Amino acid sequence: MTSTFIWLGVAVILAIIELATYGLVTIWFAIGAVVAFFLSLLGVTTAWQIVVFVIVSALLLIFTKPILQKKLAIKKEATNADRVIGQKAVVMDAPDSADGLFRVRVLEQVWTAKTEDKSLVSAGEEVFVERIQGVKLIVKKLEE
Repeated sequence: MTSTFIWLGVAVILAIIELATYGLVTIWFAIGAVVAFFLSLLGVTTAWQIVVFVIVSALLLIFTKPILQKKLAIKKEATNADRVIGQKAVVMDAPDSADGLFRVRVLEQVWTAKTEDKSLVSAGEEVFVERIQGVKLIVKKLEE
């Protein structure tokens, strides 16, 4: 009867860990613990409960995790905005002193930009687009 409560506790703890991490690993072991819990209710020996727990958990992990990962994968949609990364941009106005934002023109588009290191740029200066963060470009000064 003690193993019944242990399996139930293990299943609950593993389910909580899965909810906290969402890694699709501990959920399979939680299901294995539930199967072992039911076996303990039927009076199956502890050794067999452990064997079934390991086998069920391993089989679920091996065969169902890849399928669920494909189904739950968030597809990242590439946009045309990505093409500005790696381009040179021209600073259109001096940065705002409060937030360090300024406008740049790159590939005939106007973007709000900022430098990561808060370095000062001036109007007309060329900068390099490193990445996009939200709706802003992160740029760096070109080496002289």
